[in-house]
Amino acid sequence: RKHLTEYLYMNAKLPGSGENCLNKILEPFALAKRPSLNRIARLNVRNIYFIYGQHDWMDAGGGIEVQRICDQMKRDGTSENVPNVSVLGVKNAGHLLMLENWEEFNSAVLHAAGENLPQDAPKPFIHDESKASDGFFKRMTFQKRAEKYK
Repeated sequence: RKHLTEYLYMNAKLPGSGENCLNKILEPFALAKRPSLNRIARLNVRNIYFIYGQHDWMDAGGGIEVQRICDQMKRDGTSENVPNVSVLGVKNAGHLLMLENWEEFNSAVLHAAGENLPQDAPKPFIHDESKASDGFFKRMTFQKRAEKYK
């Protein structure tokens, strides 16, 4: 509670930052004006991790689609330097996953950093394209909204 109180206080006290750009980069309903979906595969990085809360307002389908695109490009051999993309999920958390389930969030970050997790650490959900996601993410509407950009 102490940390949450301090976090909320500082968000209200400090001058605006990220929220000032939202109307520049997002259309209504949080749709990107210039989606990065098809640009991420061209990034010159080795690994990309998307970490979502299980009940996040941000649809994990976007990260899953980037993973699918990159995996398909690797299979097709259309590019040499396609990043490895992983989509991780944190149980019982929304968009503020680092506050709502900090232990599993920390495990997800450690996993993304390549660290071995202690045996008793909570394990984040790891999306596997070859398997059904078994409904882990509760808000999957990306495919419907993405039709707008095709």
